[in-house]
Amino acid sequence: MGLSDAGIAAPPPESPKKPVDMWLVLLSAALALVLFLIPKTPLTITVALCAIFALLAHPLWNSKWVELTAWRRASVFAILAASLAWMGFAVWPKPDEIVLQVGDITILHHLEGKRERLFATIAYTNPSSFRLETRVAMGSYFVSANPALQDAAMERARREAERVYAASPPIPSEIGPHESRGIPFTGPAVSRAEYRDFRAGHYRFYVAGFIDVEGEGAKGRTTFCGFSQGVHDQIFICPKRGAATNGRFP
Repeated sequence: MGLSDAGIAAPPPESPKKPVDMWLVLLSAALALVLFLIPKTPLTITVALCAIFALLAHPLWNSKWVELTAWRRASVFAILAASLAWMGFAVWPKPDEIVLQVGDITILHHLEGKRERLFATIAYTNPSSFRLETRVAMGSYFVSANPALQDAAMERARREAERVYAASPPIPSEIGPHESRGIPFTGPAVSRAEYRDFRAGHYRFYVAGFIDVEGEGAKGRTTFCGFSQGVHDQIFICPKRGAATNGRFP
């Protein structure tokens, strides 16, 4: 600190203005506004918050009040990180309704003595970014391959799934984000003659059911149904791939 001509201590020189810091603050404010306008996905939220932190780091580090002591810098950066974390939690997408993507129905069989046991595997995928809890219920019906019986047969399989679910609720299982699962189902045992007719296309093996799913404070139900007329002719008929029925059976 120098002395003036009058012998009075001269004030310290003012630090130069930092226009770059002002632009960085404006950019971070603009980015925060953009975050509320664009579709909010885990990726866009994470990228935007990290960018805001990076843009504000330089202005805060070099601000007059903060740069005086190390503890002030540490405190300001802790407050900034906590504020951005709170903002991320507030805008993080939470599903209103959870819908699973149901894939194909695979039909298998196994010889049990003089009878053939039919099996079905339902493939489904969690398309969300959340870990979900699922409960699967399935029913089946084996009947003559008469198209006029299709609606009644599918309804009977659906009621069987509801009956089994009510009598013994299935144990929940977890499915991770974007994970796929295959749920096996044991169907009826049919005679060797009926199985031969099934392979020839004279019988249909109907399956129907639903998947109750819960996660992130939301619940949903994905229903599915289909039939096979011959073991090499799997036909998926409802719902359409990736569709949901909001708890109603089509």
